[in-house]
Amino acid sequence: MDISQLTSMANQTSISDVIGISLLKKSMDSFAQTSTNMTEMLAASVDPNLGKNLDGYA
Repeated sequence: MDISQLTSMANQTSISDVIGISLLKKSMDSFAQTSTNMTEMLAASVDPNLGKNLDGYA
């Protein structure tokens, strides 16, 4: 291999790494947003009066 081929391969690897990191960052941001939304949804669904009384029938 000559220098130009090695340089070309290095640039392609660098571009591939940048694309991979960018996709990973997007998926992490999406996961963070989803987890935040789920946490807010779970906090809003808590009813403090739920489960305080027990009705027993025999």
